[in-house]
Amino acid sequence: MHKLTLYCNSRCVHCDIWKKEYPDDELTTMEVKCLYEQLRSWLGPYNLVITGGEALMRTDAIEVAVHAAQLGLIVDIPFPIAEGEQLPGEWVQFQGPA
Repeated sequence: MHKLTLYCNSRCVHCDIWKKEYPDDELTTMEVKCLYEQLRSWLGPYNLVITGGEALMRTDAIEVAVHAAQLGLIVDIPFPIAEGEQLPGEWVQFQGPA
């Protein structure tokens, strides 16, 4: 599991992640891609859940997910359920070559 960001636009009563302030020192797109490449070389193919906060608040979330899938990882990103914009319980799944 990788928390791509800690930022979240939901205000869920069961979670307080949105109440906290975080430094703006998240990994860059290239750093995330390199991280996934290193993990792939060490672990082989594995299941990667990209989460957050709200992972899709990052504009590069899909880009890094596709990169991970191209490395042969099975990637899951839970859809956001903030403000009723997406269907709860739905998932996006990218699957690269095994």
